[in-house]
Amino acid sequence: MTPIISLGKDAKIIHERNILLKIVEDPQSAALLNERSVKRLLSISNLCHDDIRILIDNLIEKETIFIVPSFFRNILRFGKELEKLQELSNVFMGWFESLKELGFYPSVEATFKESLEKTLKEKFEKMGPVEKENLRTSLVSSLGWINEEQLLKDDEELVAIDKELEKRIGFGILIPSRVLFCPNCDVILSTEEYKTYKKCIMCNKRIRRQRAKIINVHKVPKSIKDVWTSNLWFEAFLAKLLRELGWKESWVNVHILGSSGMLHEVDVLAIKKGTVIVSECKTGKVSRKDVFNFWAKVSDLKAHMGILALLKSLPEPETREFVKKNPVITLLEKMGDSKEEQIINELTKRLIV
Repeated sequence: MTPIISLGKDAKIIHERNILLKIVEDPQSAALLNERSVKRLLSISNLCHDDIRILIDNLIEKETIFIVPSFFRNILRFGKELEKLQELSNVFMGWFESLKELGFYPSVEATFKESLEKTLKEKFEKMGPVEKENLRTSLVSSLGWINEEQLLKDDEELVAIDKELEKRIGFGILIPSRVLFCPNCDVILSTEEYKTYKKCIMCNKRIRRQRAKIINVHKVPKSIKDVWTSNLWFEAFLAKLLRELGWKESWVNVHILGSSGMLHEVDVLAIKKGTVIVSECKTGKVSRKDVFNFWAKVSDLKAHMGILALLKSLPEPETREFVKKNPVITLLEKMGDSKEEQIINELTKRLIV
């Protein structure tokens, strides 16, 4: 049994094979992982596989923009598409940085901003109360606020994704919810219950709770959304696999004091028979710098092994060669393509105690 000394509510000292570890736990992460709905989610077999994970990604992404006006939805979609065009994005950023270095961009921005503010101010000051209210209403309307018809259509799409997910995992994630609409304008007043009044952003009138129109829809539980969007689920998933392999003593999302005196954030810490493993879990893109930083972290913590767990693959062959030449790091790539049994078999071969 690993000697553990508690230093208080969230801090511990662990002594193993001439290694002294001071770990600081995150109480919020611990509480989130203990939520009933989150535990059920983490019990799903093959949770990180594309067949299941992508459906959950889609469900949470769609629910996140559920009440976002059309204008902002288009901006989000554009941003997502631009992200895919990495080469174009890099070229643009290089050009942008060059302008900043030349001092050209700040001067142009300042001139444009000053001119725009002056024009708008002068025009606005000449308007009467009715014109100002008409302008406000026009600007709000141009954003394309979600009406009842659009909301119900989006909810149907949300439920369809959840039903497909239920076929694969045996249960759905969505729970009943309600949205309150303005009876005058057919725009959303609130996604939460209220007792007295809410001011409608469209007609600018205060609407009593009794007059608000209720639309029954669905939503993702907040605890599941939080654990998923923070990628805490992936860390907990790896910790679960390690426990199945006998690494019973494990911690998720902790900070550990390194030999340099620096406090390092560690996604998963696991100990078995005096062997200490620290893990880094990445669901998105991984840069060469990320890999080097993890290697330095493992060295500073004097851990016996480091697991670099990736849903995708490393960016370039050179980085993979670097990992191969450093046996202290165990690389798990393309976990999104792998079934749980395959990952466990890979870990069994590599994690020798």
